[in-house]
Amino acid sequence: MIKESNVHDLPNAKIQQHDSITDEEIAHFIQLLIHVIPVSHIFRCAGATSPCRLIIILDRYRYQESKQTEALLTFITLNQSNIHLLYFTYGTMNDYLLRGHYFFSRICIPANCIYHNATEHVISTSMLQIQKLQQEAEQLLNSGLRRINDYLQTAEILISQRKLNLASFMLHQCCEQIYRLIIIIFKGRECKSHQLVLLYQTAAFYFPPIRNIFHSIEKKELRYLDQLQGAYIGARYQDEYEVAVEFLSDVLGKLDACVSAKLRGLIQEFESKHKISA
Repeated sequence: MIKESNVHDLPNAKIQQHDSITDEEIAHFIQLLIHVIPVSHIFRCAGATSPCRLIIILDRYRYQESKQTEALLTFITLNQSNIHLLYFTYGTMNDYLLRGHYFFSRICIPANCIYHNATEHVISTSMLQIQKLQQEAEQLLNSGLRRINDYLQTAEILISQRKLNLASFMLHQCCEQIYRLIIIIFKGRECKSHQLVLLYQTAAFYFPPIRNIFHSIEKKELRYLDQLQGAYIGARYQDEYEVAVEFLSDVLGKLDACVSAKLRGLIQEFESKHKISA
């Protein structure tokens, strides 16, 4: 669980293969949610059907102590591995939308609202601001891809020279930078961690296709991340550490494919799916 000031991210602690979830199950979950949490709006992110991604905005007129809200949300999502959610105070989300936010400006709109309190409304972001955000995102993407490609090229040279410990470090950095690039573009702020699983979990909420860099089955995807994290730590801190060249070559190929097939179309895909008419 990632906690920030007035912004709360409650993806489930144990990442696992997600079963599909029906609209009826989501409706039941929302009914439970609104009876224990003072809610203004609930938005459902489009795209992958599982896990279901929800954005919760709290009611500004019905106060609930923040620790109590967090505890209740954590409790009711314990057995809901197929529901991931973020929750925000009303003022925080309105501020995001007033100033403009690359992700929320397109997601928190009437078309995606599946519950709202009739007495509340959420401000919309101007088209001019959205266009500015798009330009900034494209600049971040281009500079991030250049950095990631430098790591990939260096790792490839190191593998060919059998400098495998250094290659492990470079590949970890490459994977980390892929997740960080998605997070900074979509979330708008850094995630202060070097743990690949945590970065993966955060990035996947905003951009679900990133779940499958290494394998279509999530448990196997996580196994790759654990191995790569272990190789990174071993290479840095264990003098006698050795890593298999076959594993590094496999990781290199999959990361390269991700950069080519997924990240290069990241901005365009998001823009086309969430296009807002003037």
